[in-house]
Amino acid sequence: MKAHPETHHVENREVIVCCPPENVDVWNLHPRVYLALNADGSVSCPYCGDVYTMDDEQ
Repeated sequence: MKAHPETHHVENREVIVCCPPENVDVWNLHPRVYLALNADGSVSCPYCGDVYTMDDEQ
């Protein structure tokens, strides 16, 4: 896991996110995994610890 995991905000319409995000090169990162948001609107990557949260502003 990373020493300092990042927090990523996703749009309300998204229910499945991928880590690392699709706009990031993955040659030196963990395998891309697809994660479903929990009932509270967040999920943590089991590889790197990055947190994905639903953006409530929309």
